[in-house]
Amino acid sequence: MILSDDIHRSDDTDPYYSKLECCDSFETRYLPGGNKYEIVKTYFTPESLRDLLNPHADNIGIHFDRPRWWVKYDVKG
Repeated sequence: MILSDDIHRSDDTDPYYSKLECCDSFETRYLPGGNKYEIVKTYFTPESLRDLLNPHADNIGIHFDRPRWWVKYDVKG
């Protein structure tokens, strides 16, 4: 399996925001027709990814190389 996402940049100008009832960060995205929706933004560290995957995966390989990170792993069977 492979997972990938952006690494948070210090010069990032995207308008992230939080909600009082939870600790996640959110971003508003817009569709070409003008509709908008919210996405959850979670920025991982290599350690947090390993902690998250460790109970469920073997052979975890974590790579951080700007602007993205990716993880390759085998699902525990």
